[in-house]
Amino acid sequence: MQLLSDPNYLGGTETNRLDQIVTKLKELARHWNTHILLVSSLSRGQVGDEPSSKNLRGSQGIAYSADNVVILNKLDDGKNFVWFKVAKQRNGPSGKYLLKWEGEKLLFRDATQEEEDKLNRDISMKGHF
Repeated sequence: MQLLSDPNYLGGTETNRLDQIVTKLKELARHWNTHILLVSSLSRGQVGDEPSSKNLRGSQGIAYSADNVVILNKLDDGKNFVWFKVAKQRNGPSGKYLLKWEGEKLLFRDATQEEEDKLNRDISMKGHF
């Protein structure tokens, strides 16, 4: 998202530039009756904070305009676990799901209950998220 440019943009803040790009992308999606997947960087909060749509770098317009906001948050466990968080979904529930990356197959899979329980025990022993 932050790498996109608009040759017609006349200047202003980075936030205004990103908001204008998001608006144009939304118009394109409506015009062509299609979905657009937009990838954005996150501004990190304090260490240990769980990222949310408020952390979308440079533009709250992204979270406002989006029909869905999904955040992948890699855990520093050395075991390839990722939280898949549905932070916003206009037509359904939000929630958080633990996935495991299987690099040899190039896919994410649901973590087993046993893996999730072990990870939760490890995290609670460390005393942070």
